[in-house]
Amino acid sequence: MSGTNPKPTIPASTASSAL
Repeated sequence: MSGTNPKPTIPASTASSAL
């Protein structure tokens, strides 16, 4: 999954999972 451009609509929990 592309986590280079995290959207503000996506919760922080999702962004952390991408890492």
